[in-house]
Amino acid sequence: MISRRDMLTGGVFGAAVGHAGGVEAQTDPRVVDEVSRIRRQLEAVALEFQKANAGCFTGTCDAVTRVRDGMTLFLRASQKFPDHMEVATDVFFELYDWHVRNAQPLSVSRLPDGRYTLLFMFTAVVLRPDATAGFVGVPYDAR
Repeated sequence: MISRRDMLTGGVFGAAVGHAGGVEAQTDPRVVDEVSRIRRQLEAVALEFQKANAGCFTGTCDAVTRVRDGMTLFLRASQKFPDHMEVATDVFFELYDWHVRNAQPLSVSRLPDGRYTLLFMFTAVVLRPDATAGFVGVPYDAR
């Protein structure tokens, strides 16, 4: 455990904390520079945390919501989940990231015609590399 004495005398930051109320601490450029440097580092760490947590999580992913909406419409019409649903590459990768971030098992495979699939719930999401960004196709059953 760090003693109060070590904390208050431990370098420039200790001097800044120990003299925070004093006039000399407010005018000492070394203290101001050190506090500014520490603040920038903390802001950089906070930005890294924001980047790490800005992703496709349960309840926050637009791609998952759009895919589920299509599956729900199909389920209402046919009383079963669709067998396949075609999506663009960005949606496919967001679904993949959703599985990874939520620690769900991945089941990636290929169809006989060579297209990649990712099992999402009960539906095989088929990658359409030629589709425009954000494309979510109409769900369908195996023919």
